[in-house]
Amino acid sequence: MAERKPIKKTEPKKEAVRETIGTGKEEKKAEKTGKGIPAYLVVLLVVLAVVGSYAVFLLLDSDSPPNGSNGNGGKEGIVRVKLLYSNECVFCRNHNTILDVFDAKGIPFEVERIEMSSPKGKELVANFFVQVSPTALVPVEDMEAYNETSSSLKKAFAVVNGYFVVPEVNLDNSKIYSRMFLAPQSETDCNSLNGIAEIILFDDPFNELSIKQSPIERGIERDFNDFISLSFEYLPSSTSTLFPDANTEARDYLIDYFVCSNAEGKYSEFHNELLSIYCDTDGSEQNFSNLEIVSCNSSPHFGKPLAKEEVERAASRAGLSEGTIATCFNFVEDIKKTSLQRASEYGIRVIGTALVECKYNVPIQTIDDAICLELPEIEPCQKIGETQGA
Repeated sequence: MAERKPIKKTEPKKEAVRETIGTGKEEKKAEKTGKGIPAYLVVLLVVLAVVGSYAVFLLLDSDSPPNGSNGNGGKEGIVRVKLLYSNECVFCRNHNTILDVFDAKGIPFEVERIEMSSPKGKELVANFFVQVSPTALVPVEDMEAYNETSSSLKKAFAVVNGYFVVPEVNLDNSKIYSRMFLAPQSETDCNSLNGIAEIILFDDPFNELSIKQSPIERGIERDFNDFISLSFEYLPSSTSTLFPDANTEARDYLIDYFVCSNAEGKYSEFHNELLSIYCDTDGSEQNFSNLEIVSCNSSPHFGKPLAKEEVERAASRAGLSEGTIATCFNFVEDIKKTSLQRASEYGIRVIGTALVECKYNVPIQTIDDAICLELPEIEPCQKIGETQGA
């Protein structure tokens, strides 16, 4: 497994920390997240489909600070942001990519960081229906000085009590920032009270990045085998796919088998058998090493889709039922649409994102941290704690 950072509870921070931030840092992107019950979140789901384009617009257009006051107490052009974060999520940032957007666009801003469990934090969470940590509250009045950006924000985010409510939005395709839902959606498969952590991996399995990260996934399965339930939702990748143009039929055939292997409860077995074939190793998943996956780009298969007979051979080795797969193929497009809908509901748009216990959106490298926050008493987490304490 990848080297782990120790999980440790941070000391409670001050209720609010105010600081003035400069501008001109690296460019980031911004989008939205979606989640269930409050009215503003329903609105967020409705606008999900259009947020991506407007988030790009946020980055590409430019707003210059105005001449004169914008009505914010004499601070010309400064946007006063309230940044809500939770100490409970020890691997989440007390930052938000909307600040990176402002920085890239040269919009001066001031940040007041507020821990959600503090008295002021609790009040703001309640008043603004905050459901995600971290979340930025951006004053509508302050943004009026920046017409283009303000217009884009209005199209992308809900306005509550005079503020844009901007959850961490994860539009940077190069990195996934962890988020925590304050009130996880109640789903029957997300109940760690049974001692099993539900992990849903949103991925495109034969994206180059996914192949490189598969040793981490295998390590999670090995170390937490008796304490997790791992399932797969197909999320098409927009970048660095191994074979974006060649032999679309073969690629679709492979993806459909992935989707249906998950429906049969054998995603991991099928994934490992396919990796064995694709990376040209010496046998089944029990006989190939993570090093062979890392050097997979030297395989003659690399960059090419597998032939149908190779996919079927992997399915046979994984123990998939031909009859079950044939039946699943009749509904596979509906299953894929449902996966996209579920990704939208949780604001997931980047491959390699895991949903742990319907509470944490994390990159694959942080899955074990999220598991151990929810189930600290299980044996693998106890061993991790002992190792870190040694």
